[in-house]
Amino acid sequence: MSGSQKALKVVSILLIVYAVIMIAAGAFLCFGASIPGVAGQAIDVGGTALDAASLSMVFGVSSIIGGVLYLIIGLLGMRGAKDPRKIGPFFVLSIIGVVLGVVSAVMGIVQGTFPLSQFIGLLVVIVCAVLAYNIKKQRA
Repeated sequence: MSGSQKALKVVSILLIVYAVIMIAAGAFLCFGASIPGVAGQAIDVGGTALDAASLSMVFGVSSIIGGVLYLIIGLLGMRGAKDPRKIGPFFVLSIIGVVLGVVSAVMGIVQGTFPLSQFIGLLVVIVCAVLAYNIKKQRA
């Protein structure tokens, strides 16, 4: 197993752990929306009153969807780290992630916001793409 494969395995494990945490947090937000005291409460967001339960459901569902995507990417990374012939799907998803991350970063900078979490996410996706490229190149 090469250094790139070992590194990708570690990154994939971290992605899987992060995905499980995101899915659990999303489920908590979805189920927490029905707790008495949350339902019916209004939250002021930019001068607009929003229902706390609805907002909690939206964040919960989006967290679950994101967690499932991270889980799929992590599992594909594990598969590609174990067998370099199967790195293709992970490499394609990594490239798509880099492109979307750069577009998101540019949009954030133009709007005057670029949070640290977004920068770290972009960095992780770039690392994944580089590792996948190294594994793909080593296979050839």
